[in-house]
Amino acid sequence: MTSTSVRPALAALAALAIATLAGCSSEDDSPDGTPERSPSTGGTTGQAEQSAGPALVSADADDDGWRYCQARAGRGLKRLAFSAERPVRPLDGEPVGAGVRVTGGSVAPAPQRRVDDFAQWYAAAPPADLRDRLRWDEREPLAGAEIEAGDYSWFVAFDAPMPSALDAVRLRYVETDTGEEGVLDLPTHLRYSRSC
Repeated sequence: MTSTSVRPALAALAALAIATLAGCSSEDDSPDGTPERSPSTGGTTGQAEQSAGPALVSADADDDGWRYCQARAGRGLKRLAFSAERPVRPLDGEPVGAGVRVTGGSVAPAPQRRVDDFAQWYAAAPPADLRDRLRWDEREPLAGAEIEAGDYSWFVAFDAPMPSALDAVRLRYVETDTGEEGVLDLPTHLRYSRSC
């Protein structure tokens, strides 16, 4: 091929590329190149839609995924921490794992200061020396509680046979303002086994 025959071929190829690029537009753009308005949200399509996020989030900063094995099983009480971003009404709690039953629960405002404790007891209540700090006397039954925005302790009563596992406790709730249902899994990572 001579240099005189290459130039027209390159010129034609360049013209084709420019025409192709000029005709391309994002599917989110109108013919004049401005973003189209989304009729459902009033925002622009193609942009990340802002979400309000979940109404409840786990507040357990110590959840490192560590698995705790207990050589003792039976009836007990576990304290789990969560934060409410918006008002909710809890519906119920259920175990995530094999064999453990949730037998009840109550909710109270979170402690004013951090309470360094494993937060699990084989009793119907925390030890007497922790009750004031945990705001034990301020608790109310989980079902029917009106949760406002803030930090809370959920005291979960459970029955754990041997062997069993409690990976998390699932809290189902309804947002007070919207009626929207939600679910929050609060991790526990507990195993009950004689071979711990």
